[in-house]
Amino acid sequence: MRAGIIGGGMIGAGWARLLRAHGHEAVIYDERPEHSEAASVEAAVHRADVVFEAVVERLAAKCEVLKQIEAAARENALIASASSSILPTLMQAGMSRPERFCVIHPLHPVDLLPVIEVVPGAVTAPAAVERAAALVTALGKQPVILKQEVPGYVVNRLAGALWREAINLVHAGVVDVAQVDLAASQGPCLGWAVQGPFLTYQLAAPGGLGPFMAHLAPAFTSIWASLAAWDRLPPGALERLSAAANQAYPPEQRGGLEAARDRRLKAVLAELQQA
Repeated sequence: MRAGIIGGGMIGAGWARLLRAHGHEAVIYDERPEHSEAASVEAAVHRADVVFEAVVERLAAKCEVLKQIEAAARENALIASASSSILPTLMQAGMSRPERFCVIHPLHPVDLLPVIEVVPGAVTAPAAVERAAALVTALGKQPVILKQEVPGYVVNRLAGALWREAINLVHAGVVDVAQVDLAASQGPCLGWAVQGPFLTYQLAAPGGLGPFMAHLAPAFTSIWASLAAWDRLPPGALERLSAAANQAYPPEQRGGLEAARDRRLKAVLAELQQA
């Protein structure tokens, strides 16, 4: 299989590594010459079986690139966006053949994390969804196939809910950055890594989710009522959070932190596969 990738950032480069690791050809085009392997969008996609758009997360930019892709791509090429939040219906609105388009959203690092979302737009053909899911599976990943589109899809909606509360706890002075990360990574996120939230609470009481929630409904009601509800960062939060994160994890240590992250991810995934 040959893939064209438009956008040579972290996600585009991750797609290329994943595809090549499975024996496929991948060609990246990026406006930045140092990130590009092709001279143009057309050169990257004209012989591709599948084309991944992985440019900046802006609707106008994605729509412009998708027009260029569609003009150059083969008639039977699957066209996919790696968007992490934009509704696919909005992206496919200006396409001449929108039925072959969907979102295929990987997580970062693309070559390590096992879940990839497949999100159809309003006019995406069922055959395109099936083809996208089969591709994800063939790449050794597990597809999460949405029945309908929502902003942020599933993964980033779940992450966004936890992330907002993490921000709020630090901004309010309840706890510092490193302690939030410790609480999440060694607390609920560790359990969710092997069973997810629904199975967690299904197994939390002998009778399952119903009795568990009936027993703890007052506690959850109190928690839910006090959770952050803002949809914009509070004034001054970005500067304060950035400074706190840089203090906890100095930028000059980025390489080591990334290497440690990858080692831990590989170790966790290896243990899960063995189990």
